[in-house]
Amino acid sequence: MLQRRLVHIASILLASAIICSAACHQTVEPGSKYVATVDRGSMSPDGTMLLRVDRILINNVRWLRFAIFDQSTGALLYQSPDKFQERLRNEFLWGAENRVWVNSSDVGIYYWQKTGDRKSWVKFTWIDDMVPVPEYLIKKDRFLDPKNNFYLREKLKEKGKDKVDIAITPP
Repeated sequence: MLQRRLVHIASILLASAIICSAACHQTVEPGSKYVATVDRGSMSPDGTMLLRVDRILINNVRWLRFAIFDQSTGALLYQSPDKFQERLRNEFLWGAENRVWVNSSDVGIYYWQKTGDRKSWVKFTWIDDMVPVPEYLIKKDRFLDPKNNFYLREKLKEKGKDKVDIAITPP
């Protein structure tokens, strides 16, 4: 009886570990070469920089953050001080004009734009200025459809728009 109970508990723990592993793993759809994950970096559209996503552990909580490296030398150009909870949905990708985009189900959509030299980057909140969004995010996030998002609908009205502008990232 005890042995059966232990086998049952072990199978529940194994199933839970498999489900958690699958849920926490970032997947990349075909055709999304500008998306970076913990398992795979991504080259910038102009081919000069590499976007990497790192996992960090703080107080037993797993977080993600990104870093940008020079493609030719491997030198670190920028390390984001922002971190994103790994257990939530996060997407890290390059967009038009070599912007780095983060779409987080926790904190929203942000992008980083380099200013001056390649080591200076500035963070922007997308909802405030609504620059064109990478096509990948439009396809991936139903909340970028104003029909599904009241707040977005109101922000678009303020800007005199009825839909989110799409930026096509170079092939």
